[in-house]
Amino acid sequence: MKRSKNNFDCPVPRKKNNRIELKNEKGIKRLSTDDECPVPSKNNKIEYIIIESSDEEEEFVKRESSERSIIVEEEKIMKSNPPSREEGELSTDSNSSNNSNKDNNVKGSSYTFDDSSFDGKGGDIVEIAADDIGSDVEIISLNSIPQFSDTITNGKYSFDLSRSVTDIRTGGVTYSDHARLNYDDLAATFKRIGSMDLFTFEIERYYFINRQNDYTLKQKNEITTKIEKVLQDVEQGSSVHMTGSSVTGLGAFNSDIDMCWKSFGNHKHTANKQHTRILLKKALSQLRKKFLHHLNNITFINAVVPIIKIDLIYPDQKTQRDVRYDIDINYNNCPGIYNSKLLHYYSLFDRRFPQLVLVLKHWAQIREIKDAQNGYFNSYSLALLALHYLQCGVKPYVLPNLQKLYPHIFDDTKTLVAFEYRQFFESPVHRGGSRINKQPISELLVGFFHYYMNFDFDNNAISIREGKVIPRSKCQYDVRNEYCLFIEEPYDLRNTARCITDVRNFDFIRESFIDAFDNLVYPLQGAISLRNLGIGIDL
Repeated sequence: MKRSKNNFDCPVPRKKNNRIELKNEKGIKRLSTDDECPVPSKNNKIEYIIIESSDEEEEFVKRESSERSIIVEEEKIMKSNPPSREEGELSTDSNSSNNSNKDNNVKGSSYTFDDSSFDGKGGDIVEIAADDIGSDVEIISLNSIPQFSDTITNGKYSFDLSRSVTDIRTGGVTYSDHARLNYDDLAATFKRIGSMDLFTFEIERYYFINRQNDYTLKQKNEITTKIEKVLQDVEQGSSVHMTGSSVTGLGAFNSDIDMCWKSFGNHKHTANKQHTRILLKKALSQLRKKFLHHLNNITFINAVVPIIKIDLIYPDQKTQRDVRYDIDINYNNCPGIYNSKLLHYYSLFDRRFPQLVLVLKHWAQIREIKDAQNGYFNSYSLALLALHYLQCGVKPYVLPNLQKLYPHIFDDTKTLVAFEYRQFFESPVHRGGSRINKQPISELLVGFFHYYMNFDFDNNAISIREGKVIPRSKCQYDVRNEYCLFIEEPYDLRNTARCITDVRNFDFIRESFIDAFDNLVYPLQGAISLRNLGIGIDL
């Protein structure tokens, strides 16, 4: 059932410094370089990302042509900002900023949350019934502007492949029959289109500008540490782990913060929702007392996964202005820790993965199919769709199966929780003489839509853990008469797309894949571009 996209008034754009600033009564809410009115989503949640004409293009190309310098820079960052916690979180020590790139570090945070007053706004405990709120990894906020990062989290890795339980030449993945059957048709499409170099550059630049930078990540780590100290007073020995797009490398500059509050030792209360609710409400009261007027709002959401939702006002010492962060805190939803670290390493393995995901999330939000509360995808499911395609939808593969290549790390949850971020290891294609996939991101984006627009979701499921397409009959948590498709979570094996139960929603999703493919390969005017997906671009 296709929904209208034109039910909202568009504010009058105002040009300034090669960008258009969309104004409203609260100030600049969305930014775009399109002269035309951007297409809004329901509830006006779409953030139109800036792509402006400047000398950054030349700088970007220089960075792309010097991968070794990037790796050296990353090594400097890791040495100057080592993990400071036993369970391997990114460093939250605001004083360890010896990195030469000073713009990406907070200079000795002297800020502490003031507990002297509280304005009471949104301070009461409010229970909101919801179906699956909180499962969406990223809710785009409207309070940040993109900044450029001098580091690109992509490099060469060196891990021990001797413990691999699979032939390293295959990467632990199986090329799908569906991709094989449709290969000739896709190859003919690429031949007809011809060169897509400009489209490749457009996508790479879009990603380069809109990804989360190191400064924002460091700020989020500081917030996580402050919250952890409060929650450790509620439950002794517990820890707080940042999860979701903030740490996976798949988020935009304005993604929210997801946290897992992990209890100490065994998780005997994990399945006890009543205990979880009581503990989260107690935590809410303590957070409200500690942070006081720095909270714009704090709410308890009684969902499938109960969470505390916080609208936090955080003073940015670099810009001397307040920054608002949306924060979701769950209790003992540990698969979120595991899959966040897994996706983090897939993002490091090949930069085309986060490039693809960032574009897909923006497109899906414009298309209104990234909306778990209303029976569509969450961000995590979109990321797994992209991951599966890069494993099994192309040959040679772009991404291997890390759970099969390194089971002692990625299949051992205790090891994985303690495993540090940004560790370097070698690609299996460098051992065993495997071919390397060199497809540009433009071809992969087109191929993604081509792969899924006629995928047999009725009979087949996607398994990242197995690195292949599997029959739905083998999914132990599948409910055939309820779920329209099944995307297997790599650790708890449940369906990450369990929100999609309405056939009309599923038909609209499939229609969206078909429309995206057609709009890209048969543009009404001009060359192939992100504009064909509704994403405004001005190179």
